[in-house]
Amino acid sequence: MINGTILSKGKKINKKIYIIGAGLSGLSAAIKLSENNSNCIILEATDHAGGRCRSFNDNLLKSKIDNGNHVILGGNKHTFEYLKKVGANHKSLTGFSKYNFVDLKTLEFWKLKPKHLYLPFLLFMSRNRIPGSSIDDYFSILKLPFSNLNQTLSKVVNDNSTFFNRFWEPICTAALNTSPSQASAKLIWQVLKETLIRGKSSSKVYVINDGLTETFIQPAINYLFRKGIKIAYGSRLTKISFSGHNARTLHLKDRNILLNPDDKIILTLPPIEISRLLPNNVVPEKTNPIVNIHFKLQTDNPLPHKNIFLGITNGVSQWVFYKNEVLSVTVSDAINLVDQDPEIIARRTWEELLPLLNYPNSKLPKFRVIKERNATIAQTPAQENKRPDCLTVWKNIFLAGDWTNTGLPSTIEGAIKSGVTAANMLQKRESKN
Repeated sequence: MINGTILSKGKKINKKIYIIGAGLSGLSAAIKLSENNSNCIILEATDHAGGRCRSFNDNLLKSKIDNGNHVILGGNKHTFEYLKKVGANHKSLTGFSKYNFVDLKTLEFWKLKPKHLYLPFLLFMSRNRIPGSSIDDYFSILKLPFSNLNQTLSKVVNDNSTFFNRFWEPICTAALNTSPSQASAKLIWQVLKETLIRGKSSSKVYVINDGLTETFIQPAINYLFRKGIKIAYGSRLTKISFSGHNARTLHLKDRNILLNPDDKIILTLPPIEISRLLPNNVVPEKTNPIVNIHFKLQTDNPLPHKNIFLGITNGVSQWVFYKNEVLSVTVSDAINLVDQDPEIIARRTWEELLPLLNYPNSKLPKFRVIKERNATIAQTPAQENKRPDCLTVWKNIFLAGDWTNTGLPSTIEGAIKSGVTAANMLQKRESKN
């Protein structure tokens, strides 16, 4: 048995904070706690930090690829505060004030310019609207604040229109990883309110130039190391023993940690792990998959007008990114795709994109298909009602994770906010004691 008490410079330190999980939620919690020189220990089950937010060298493609494709919006204030805090390279993001789209059925291109949402008088000129849409379509956005907690997006707005196909469907599916027929109307309103309709700086979309690890994870690890906080890899939590309203022992795969009375725990694990570790704790149980397909090209950017990211409608593909000779396709809410053979998925997406590409060869290039079967919780009204707050019935256990009740979707922004919230609540509870 390893007691939680340690010695530091000859002095006994009894109060420790164990952060379980070195994903974005765990890292952001540790960063926030480090501001007060808290004695944190991060326990990570795997051999790497970042969770889903990571990049790696792919031996088949001979390229570094991200586990999944992500963009950041200007209104993601917690994300930008995190990047600034850890000293991430400011050149690692490229910002755009418009979103380029193409309809695969008609090969019609258009631009979504958020300024037309927060300056609606511009919509009276048809050239400022999405092709095939009307002014009334845009004003349907104003219905969302008045939706109730049990309504899906499709129940609030007209789901039989060009505007639905070219605005609501791609935005909702990307932001919530849930189709509009299932997605919470309240939650998509929260996204729009904080980003697209908030103003110029908040609506800007940022593409990540470097890898996810290089942008979000390694700078955080370096920052925490300078603060004296390290990550113990290969430390899988298998069980928690309780005494009254407190956790008493952390059972790891290879050792046990006996907690001192003042020790605290922040669990940043997936909901399925929380339901296993914490008895009778209600958590979301339904998840949705994301599939990413990476193609290695032997040419310069083949996307129209050299776009480095492009929204797609009326196709299997939803978003396409180009970086360092790799064309990456993202399919969110990929329930109908995730069980298919990887080559079938790759061939299907490649063939539908070929008419768009300035590419000399129609032959299927080398590819890597990454399936994340439990990428995020299903952000439906029913699952939203099961997202827990960071406080638990156990006095020394706090929760963090993009699936907790952050008021945001399960995104990078939601993950980082959850870690900050858990750290703040932990410190608030300590100050009361």
